[in-house]
Amino acid sequence: MKTNIITTKTTIYTLLLLLLFSTSLNFSSAVATVNCNTITTEAAPCLGFITGSVPSPPAACCSGLKQIVESGTTVTDRRAICQCMKDAIKEFPGVKEKFLSQLPKACNVSGALKSRSERDGQEMNKRGINKH
Repeated sequence: MKTNIITTKTTIYTLLLLLLFSTSLNFSSAVATVNCNTITTEAAPCLGFITGSVPSPPAACCSGLKQIVESGTTVTDRRAICQCMKDAIKEFPGVKEKFLSQLPKACNVSGALKSRSERDGQEMNKRGINKH
């Protein structure tokens, strides 16, 4: 009888360890593969346009934006890209929301930099993006 209890406990502990191990594997696959330095380097040529200094985005800006969008293959990656961009924008207070929102259309890139709600706009304003 004692052997059955020990065997049952051992089996339960083994199953728990396997469950924990498999769960950790799932979490590791959900880690973003985005490098913020790469994202900001790709977006840097857009600075003149999104601050209103130049009338249209240069080709390097549009190709960089396309690369950024293509690198967001998972929801986790897209969230990481968004966070990288928000952090980068804080460093440049001259960024204007008007030009930032025009960037995807100006570059003919779909799926990029779309504001999901007014709350996002408020958050962008807190981070230094001007509406004008």
